[in-house]
Order: sequence, then C-alpha cells, then structure tokens
Amino acid sequence: MPAIHAVPYRHEANDHFHEVEGLLRFEGDALTFEYRVRDVTAFTPSSDWKTVILPLDELLAATLKSGFFGAKLTLGLRSMAALADMPGQRPGALVLSFARKHRRQAADLAATLALRLSERKLERLDEEWNELE
Repeated sequence: MPAIHAVPYRHEANDHFHEVEGLLRFEGDALTFEYRVRDVTAFTPSSDWKTVILPLDELLAATLKSGFFGAKLTLGLRSMAALADMPGQRPGALVLSFARKHRRQAADLAATLALRLSERKLERLDEEWNELE
C-alpha cells in the first residue's frame, strides 16, 4: 500500500548533542519512522538510517500545535516499548518537529491520523455493543 502521507521531521535525542532527523510515513494501519541520529556539534550523521514501525493500536492520541516557525506533533503512546529502539521519546509520548515549509503536510497527517484513531475507537465500541446484544 502506498504511503498516504510522508513528512520530514526532527526531534531531540536523549542528550543535547544529537538530533534525530527522518521521514514519517502513514501507511494503512501503522506509522513508519525512517530516521538517523545526527551529531549537532559536528553536523554529521552518527548513525545509519533505521526504520521503526508503530502500529496504530499502540497510539493513544495525535496532537498538532502550529507555531510561526513550524509545527510540533505529539504522539501519545500506549506503551514505551513500542518505540524502544527510537531515541528521544519522553515517558508516554514522542514529540516531532516539522519545518515551516512542511506544516501543511504535518497538519494533513495529524488530521488523517486523528480520523483513523476515532474510526478505530468507534469500531471497538461497535464490537463491544454487538457482544452485549
């Protein structure tokens, strides 16, 4: 299935000397993170490209906040184990930054993601209702 959305992003690694840069793709029922860690002081990549796939079942919420210089997408996680291999996550969340020129793409991704999460919740409620009948 082709990617619905693909948006370049950045976020801080666990220290202030490294930054994570990558491409976030929304495909079917999962978010795919392609990323590498970059040394901020030397402006060089310090890792090869890696891929992490996050199933939507592991996602609780997706909130986008736009600012003058860009946008930040906060992904609420059901479990930190889902992104254990990715540097820079906070307890229960991952905050991704998008450049100003990618704000619209990030907003489209966040809206599509919120819609998909709502649809999944409705499907679960419908299944529970049918079990009660």
